[in-house]
Amino acid sequence: MTSTTRGLSELGVWTVMVIVGFAGVLKFLDLRGFDESLDTWVLFPPSVRSIATYTVPTVEVFISASWMFGPRRRWVVATAASLLMVFSGSVAAHALSVGPPTCRCFGLLLRDHEFQTSVWWLLGRNTVMLAPLGFYLASTPGSAAKPHQPAAAPRETSCAAKASP
Repeated sequence: MTSTTRGLSELGVWTVMVIVGFAGVLKFLDLRGFDESLDTWVLFPPSVRSIATYTVPTVEVFISASWMFGPRRRWVVATAASLLMVFSGSVAAHALSVGPPTCRCFGLLLRDHEFQTSVWWLLGRNTVMLAPLGFYLASTPGSAAKPHQPAAAPRETSCAAKASP
């Protein structure tokens, strides 16, 4: 990978991580509104929704901060991509089975905007956010699946091994 491609890849991931962290902070700032929006997610039991009220913004802020300050960036990118896929899958399943849930992903910031509740907007946005994460994972070292190679047999280097026929 060229340095320009790597730089663009990291810029894309930085952008996504800032958005994810920002979304988490905005949820914390409007925790009651986020909790109320989760009440529209009728596919999930109330106990799961109440846990999600605190867990989702915490995980978003943690992932973002881990990217910015942590040494294991591939793990963080894979976790962020998984989180976006789980959220997107949940939204799609909900929309197809019982109708679109309310999304207060960005707290009070987008409270009055109609597209905030649009499933297509949310899925499109998440797909755009997944693109740089996927590119980063595919293009950084260690991302390609390597076939298992057995360890080489140890070499005998002692004088006794050389002298024996």
